[in-house]
Amino acid sequence: MHDDGGLVRTAHIGGVSVSVPSDIVLPRLENGYANTTIDGVEYRVRTFTAGPASIALGAPLAETQRRIDELHLRVLLICGGVIGSTIVVGWMISLVMITPFRLLAQQARAINAQSKPDEVQVRGVREAVEIAEAVEGMLARIGNEQERTKAALESARDFAAVASHELRTPLTAMRTNLEVLSTLDMTADQRQEVIGDVLRTQSRIEGTLTALERLAQGELTTVEDFVPMDVTELLDRAAHDALRTYPGLRATLMPSPTVLMLGMPAGLRLVIDNAIANAVKHGGATEIRLSAVSSADDVQIVVDDNGSGVPEAERARCSNGSPAARRRRVRDPGWAWPWWRNRPNCTAAQRLCWKARWGAHGCCCGCR
Repeated sequence: MHDDGGLVRTAHIGGVSVSVPSDIVLPRLENGYANTTIDGVEYRVRTFTAGPASIALGAPLAETQRRIDELHLRVLLICGGVIGSTIVVGWMISLVMITPFRLLAQQARAINAQSKPDEVQVRGVREAVEIAEAVEGMLARIGNEQERTKAALESARDFAAVASHELRTPLTAMRTNLEVLSTLDMTADQRQEVIGDVLRTQSRIEGTLTALERLAQGELTTVEDFVPMDVTELLDRAAHDALRTYPGLRATLMPSPTVLMLGMPAGLRLVIDNAIANAVKHGGATEIRLSAVSSADDVQIVVDDNGSGVPEAERARCSNGSPAARRRRVRDPGWAWPWWRNRPNCTAAQRLCWKARWGAHGCCCGCR
């Protein structure tokens, strides 16, 4: 029998050998695998012991090799199919996933300073859309920062114009005094008087520069720089500092409740110090009383002094200010304060009252 692909089964029991098929008898071999040749045909034999019998199973190597070759072909076909399908699936995935990222990279390379957020449009996989939205947000933030930079530059230009205006008058007076000193023969008393005037002008310029510097620091800040503050405590510090700055001045804080508000302490302190300085220097005040009154709508800060004050006929003109100051006050009220500071005929008011209100630009102060 040559069924089962030429498989030969031989049993050796003592000296008797039984084989199927009977015409092929496998020799007695050691247990395990071995090769043998019968009638010119090479067999692969597996020998094992079962009780007293030694069983040998053999198959022609040619048939085994044929089956191995068939299995090799099957494996090659399966692997080829898997590789081909993988290539197709990868190509399809690249169309779905890689293409949006490639489009995003192309749009990112085209981004410049004038790009807008809506110029980055990517659709497809979620990750690509999230990256595109992040790029859009970045462009929006860059645009906002550019607008803030433009606004800061515009404020800086306005500030430079105000500084030029505030420094031109005292510098002109100083130049006139220096020309007088260099061209005229004067007595010692006259020379000392002119030199004293020059020194006072220099002090005025120095104070103006300090005020402009503090104004610039407040002018170019953002909403995040406004902090909660106690107005009453700020007035108390201003009164104590005025006592040390101006000998002979009596500065007191009237009994006032705690007034809390959101603002810039340095900017408000500048306004209060300016009012005290004007009252002492230009109004000849010897006594100043500070107070703060809070209501549901605003906070009133009162600087009450016993100086000469503003004549009744000039108060309307001082309140309205110059056309340039009015234009600046409409855009940002803080620009009017340098104009008030250097008008000795208008700022030595006997009773100055500031109203602090909150609007789009923060704390808006007005004088009456």
